[in-house]
Amino acid sequence: MKRFIFLVSVLSLPLFPAPVFAECAWVLWQQTITDHPAAPLDGVWTPRDSFTSNRPCASMAESMNNGKAGTASQGAGRGSKSFRSTTVFVCLPDTVDPRSPKGK
Repeated sequence: MKRFIFLVSVLSLPLFPAPVFAECAWVLWQQTITDHPAAPLDGVWTPRDSFTSNRPCASMAESMNNGKAGTASQGAGRGSKSFRSTTVFVCLPDTVDPRSPKGK
């Protein structure tokens, strides 16, 4: 009977795979969205830093988001139109690139 239980438990192992917690690199991205007519609608994404795990990256993103002014205005000189911009910091796995796909 013990042999039968052992055999059943060994044969059922492939049915229940262990969870995989592969640690990947994380990238801190800066997204700048502006109402300038020539700017992309989804904003400009810029990689700012990389981390070995999510926790320090998320912590940095949170501190960057809390420490910045929400909007900024910029102009090119006297008589120029001002454009508003908003910057957001977000962490994504290094396998994800939020920038638009490049055309061929």
